[in-house]
Amino acid sequence: MSGYQTIVFGCTGFIGSHVVEQLLRTCQHVTTPVRAGSDRAFLDSIGASPVALDFSRQDDIVDVIKGHALVYCCLANPLHHLAPAELRAVEVELTGRVIAAAAQAGARRVVLLSTVMVYGFSRPPQPIDEDYPPAPTCAFNRVALEREIAAQAAAAQAGIELVILRPANVLGRRDRQMSRLFAACRKGFFPVFGREEFRFSAVDARDVGRAMAFLGELAAAAGQTYLLKGFDTSWLELKSAFAKQSRKNLQVMRIPLFPARLAGRILEMLCPYGKEPLLSRFAVDVMSTHTLFDCGKIIAAGFAPKYSLEDSLGEILQAWDEDGRTGRLRA
Repeated sequence: MSGYQTIVFGCTGFIGSHVVEQLLRTCQHVTTPVRAGSDRAFLDSIGASPVALDFSRQDDIVDVIKGHALVYCCLANPLHHLAPAELRAVEVELTGRVIAAAAQAGARRVVLLSTVMVYGFSRPPQPIDEDYPPAPTCAFNRVALEREIAAQAAAAQAGIELVILRPANVLGRRDRQMSRLFAACRKGFFPVFGREEFRFSAVDARDVGRAMAFLGELAAAAGQTYLLKGFDTSWLELKSAFAKQSRKNLQVMRIPLFPARLAGRILEMLCPYGKEPLLSRFAVDVMSTHTLFDCGKIIAAGFAPKYSLEDSLGEILQAWDEDGRTGRLRA
């Protein structure tokens, strides 16, 4: 049982909620600050301690962190189609303020949830590790890298330990980013961009929560950045695994890359900020690039992923069944 008091920012989000869930298995107490009006039903259901917090008040952030040695920062805007300034408001500015507040409150360490998207889409087909230079292209990727740089600067200035985790594509319950792909699966078809079978690394959301908890306790992690994956697959392998577990006959719908990117650009222009277009260039790039990663660094440190592709899909399908029984079907 950990002797540290822990606090998780971004606890109502997809990955943040999994971090809380995993921490509760090893910690006696996990504080979960939430904005007024946030949906806290899941946090209540797992025995977390939601605390209403006005994030615009820096003193309030400091006060809520006091008494906590470990701060997990999973803050992120769930929408990608936003003006860069709106993305930075949470990803960069609020994250920096939380790190500064953590130092002022006497916390020992901040574990920051980042993303492999800092590397952009100009990557080799072979797995890359933490030493591969980031080269972000679209606004979301650039802001993700800005967040890391700002967090490192804030931690250095405040004199607090910072650890960064970059998980690969994350699968699991309560996901929003992959929801449209799986919504298409419900209708019996599986979209694939281009002719090549692109391979990618992925990880179960439960393993991300476990890795965040692990890095909070690992003394040698201070000042380090880690990649995380659970397994490698391809979009067609994902389709086959999904069809087998769901017992659905899925038809592959191949979409040429140029028309897909053009359609994505047009839909982005027509869709107002704050809404997600039906298709975006970012989504096309994610599904038409080899995105393989080497997570040997965190494994050498002692962490071992537990969940397979089949485990992840089983969780997603079980959640669908549960939502169907309660009348809360989600995409």
